[in-house]
Amino acid sequence: MSKEFINEVNQEIQDEKIASFWQKFKYAIIGGAVAIVAGTGGYSWYTQNQIRTLETQNAVLDSARGDVNALNAVIAQSADGVQFLAVLDKAKTLMDDKKYAEASQTLQAYSAQTENPLHKQYATLANVWVGMRAGTVNTVPADLDGLLSSKAFGGLAYMTKVEILLQAGQVEDAKTVLDSIIVNADLGDQFKSTARAIKLGL
Repeated sequence: MSKEFINEVNQEIQDEKIASFWQKFKYAIIGGAVAIVAGTGGYSWYTQNQIRTLETQNAVLDSARGDVNALNAVIAQSADGVQFLAVLDKAKTLMDDKKYAEASQTLQAYSAQTENPLHKQYATLANVWVGMRAGTVNTVPADLDGLLSSKAFGGLAYMTKVEILLQAGQVEDAKTVLDSIIVNADLGDQFKSTARAIKLGL
């Protein structure tokens, strides 16, 4: 199977990576649709005042995009939702400049300190993508396997695993993962249809 085919059938998945995360999820984060897990296992939601604060910080974030120094200031001064987006934008900016080690360090540091489980999972996944872009990921990282059961990002983790295996020439292993995606009741139709398309091309 050609690399061009892989790129084509994975386009929707690729679009959900760092570059477009904000466009897809900003209203969920700013509006409070992403729940913050409470210590008791329940959920709490952003108050209207917190939403207004996040909206103000978002305006600052928009003006800082692409500027690592400005993004560092946003990261230091913002609430977790906007801080998270600033970390992703900083990682993307560093990747665009081929500063892969710095991008990885940014994501690892954030993942280690944030208490938000969704943010931690996405930062961990994004760090795998940085390694793939840098060409340093040749086997499936343990961190990635740990995300396969994630309700929020399991589909992306599965597709990333498939991509790594195919790039390593491990086609049979990739087929096994694709079969797991197709029968996984927790994954959406988008991932299943993409998995079927990739498998047909193998």
